[in-house]
Amino acid sequence: MEETAAQAISSRMDKILEEIAAYEVKLEDDPTLPSLGTKYLQRVLSQCRGYSNRVTFYHQELSREEKRLKIELKIAEMDLEFKTKEMLADDVTVRQQPSIADREALAAMQLKAEHGNVSRLRVEMMDVQETLKLVKFKHSELQRTSQDIRMQRMLVKDDFEARMSGGEGYMKPQSGQDRTVGGGMPAPVPREPIDPKDLLDASKRPDDMPPPIDSAHASMIADFFGAQSVPGQASIPESEDSKSESVDPSPQSSPERKTVSYDDLLS
Repeated sequence: MEETAAQAISSRMDKILEEIAAYEVKLEDDPTLPSLGTKYLQRVLSQCRGYSNRVTFYHQELSREEKRLKIELKIAEMDLEFKTKEMLADDVTVRQQPSIADREALAAMQLKAEHGNVSRLRVEMMDVQETLKLVKFKHSELQRTSQDIRMQRMLVKDDFEARMSGGEGYMKPQSGQDRTVGGGMPAPVPREPIDPKDLLDASKRPDDMPPPIDSAHASMIADFFGAQSVPGQASIPESEDSKSESVDPSPQSSPERKTVSYDDLLS
């Protein structure tokens, strides 16, 4: 009778997993299409809610079964422990064995039915717990789908309000090859590295950057902001402002290069 009940429970759990595996809510890419809109949202939301309610019911059913097995397993383990201690203390045949290990082995052989019952309950418990994990995962998936439906509902609402106000409504964004959205934010990382010599150009230089004093000073600034130019070969960009600010870089007027910090460059 017990084996028949266990087989019925196992078959029931297999049917539950087979049923919930088919629960799938398909969401459209663009819910703002005229053929979709509110009716589409009502349909998928009702479908998702029905699936979620059924999975919740199965979750409660399996939780009750898990609770029953925990209680039954605990009772069987306590009964086995009591009978083992009783046999080790009172059974004459068991006490005549030469070692403790031999006495425990003989007691376990005489309590074979009790050990088998505990093993069966543990296997049933493992089966219920693993099935319960899959049911919980399906419930979480349906909850995420419900959140996606609410997001689509917001898009439909925004599209309707935009059209009522005379706008074009919601336009589905199209991403480019660099994964940027047209008319949106630029790429988060520049595609081309910044040339540190651009910082020496008066038209590109920040306001808080001092103009270079001479060619040596210009080379120091270029080295400091990237070390991309060859030391001693950086030149001042050809612009009217830089020409008026620079000094004739003759060997007699150029000072010796020395290591300076960025604070020295700003002073």
